[in-house]
Amino acid sequence: MQLIRPLSYPLYRLWTTLGERAVRFGLNLTVSIVIALLFVGLIPLSLPGIFLFLLSLPLAFVLDFLATFLVGLGAFWLENTTGLMLIYSRITMILGGMLIPLDLFPEQWQPVLKNLPFASIVYGPARLFVQPDLVFAGELLLRQAVAIGVLSLLVAWVYSTAVQRIHANGG
Repeated sequence: MQLIRPLSYPLYRLWTTLGERAVRFGLNLTVSIVIALLFVGLIPLSLPGIFLFLLSLPLAFVLDFLATFLVGLGAFWLENTTGLMLIYSRITMILGGMLIPLDLFPEQWQPVLKNLPFASIVYGPARLFVQPDLVFAGELLLRQAVAIGVLSLLVAWVYSTAVQRIHANGG
């Protein structure tokens, strides 16, 4: 139904997803702050760390959206993409540094893992939050911008191929 509207479907999904994520992130942040205050007390944070985190977080959200949208576009060829989404979420958890910090991986793996888009979604913003560093922030923002550019082109190509498939099948 939404594919026939006179607007870009990928951009429509991007903005609705970002709106939902902003609300969910705000709620999770509020609950997390309350729990941290109850169990740990005040945590020393710096204003530059919070600023750099808030600068990189929307780009991480966009990057994650593009990857999940790309997986979702697989539904044009596959019957069900639930398995692919499960694989993507687990890879993001492991290679993004959520389950195991990237600094604990073997030294020869760390440069590769830190340059993957998964690290730009999870590890990078989290590191800026606890350890603000302008050099790292610049590198992260550049990696996020490049990954967003590449994934945007890939999404545009797959989406146009998928829409052509609909028209070719009479839909």
